[in-house]
Amino acid sequence: MTATNPPKNRTGLILALILFVVLIIAVTVVVKLLYPDEPSGTESGEPGTSSTGVVVFQSYYIEPERVNAGDCATLHWTVENADDIELLRDGSVVVDQAKASDSYRDCPNQAAVYKYRLEASNSENANWIELQLIVDE
Repeated sequence: MTATNPPKNRTGLILALILFVVLIIAVTVVVKLLYPDEPSGTESGEPGTSSTGVVVFQSYYIEPERVNAGDCATLHWTVENADDIELLRDGSVVVDQAKASDSYRDCPNQAAVYKYRLEASNSENANWIELQLIVDE
């Protein structure tokens, strides 16, 4: 037996080890492709003050959803993991730098369908949600 030819049982072991390493690398690549930069959790603290994690709307609703012109409706929201929160009505900002848990009272004077969009973001991502208010004459 020469020094350049390892025993047959070692060759099988080396091939199995190489195959195992290639398999681990392949699984790691697939996981990274399926779950890129997945947040590992959020920091403890008050909702809406953390700059890590996914922006989540815990609640967002309007009551009532239909009013007569001149009557009022109130939008309510609770958002987690957001540093910046804005409320827009038909594309115009009506509340800038809103609190994580807050409300906004609106009393439109003209009959129309008003669209409200709550936008929330942090340093990692952004999210938004929309509701509408129907105002009759």
